[in-house]
Amino acid sequence: MDTYTSLVESVDFNDNLNTLNNNLKTALENKNYIPTLIGNLFYDHEQMNPPFYNSPLLKDCEEKRKRFSKACKMGTKMFEIGLNGGHSAYLALNSNDNITLYSNDIALFYPPCPNIHPEVYVLEAAKTLKNMYNNRFEFIKGSCLTEVPAFVKNNPEMVFDIIHIDGAKETYKQDFLNLRPLLQDNCIVIFDDSQNPFVQNVVDNFIRQGYLYRTPDFPQMNPNIKYRNEILIFKK
Repeated sequence: MDTYTSLVESVDFNDNLNTLNNNLKTALENKNYIPTLIGNLFYDHEQMNPPFYNSPLLKDCEEKRKRFSKACKMGTKMFEIGLNGGHSAYLALNSNDNITLYSNDIALFYPPCPNIHPEVYVLEAAKTLKNMYNNRFEFIKGSCLTEVPAFVKNNPEMVFDIIHIDGAKETYKQDFLNLRPLLQDNCIVIFDDSQNPFVQNVVDNFIRQGYLYRTPDFPQMNPNIKYRNEILIFKK
């Protein structure tokens, strides 16, 4: 059995995942909202049947999860844009006991998805992960377009060896450029949802410009796979 399978089938992983999911569910139900989430690494978008808190991990994201988990073993300090329900952060923190994760999310209602309430559950995800992982997890609330540049300006000595860009697709380019001053050479850069042509175009342009390079560890995913990511290497 490979290390990823051993991890996601372990008792501790599933017990703590149940805690996270039940906390999200309770936070939403306390506001009389249907417990459902924006799509993520574990569950489908607005999944209701079965509900995310009573569901196996989404098969369409299995290859993405394996790649993501593998990448998270290759560094110790990670910055993530797009905490959402905390599931990618949860996988990162469980894949590598030595990783510290900083995660940003605007945590506001998103009008295109009127039945989903990230303004409620994102904050609960951050609280739950902080309780679980203490100083290995830090949450930065607010727009990535203002909070990330402020973080970079206020922490010029900090260096990241992994970043995960998974917020609003239209900010992916600026998200990478905003984080670039804090990236070490050979930093692993994960762009989520590369099945989206806009995202793939952003990635392809960065490759053409010489910022990012493909690596044999993470070949481009088969286009027949529904949900994909790009994992690349940053060169200064």
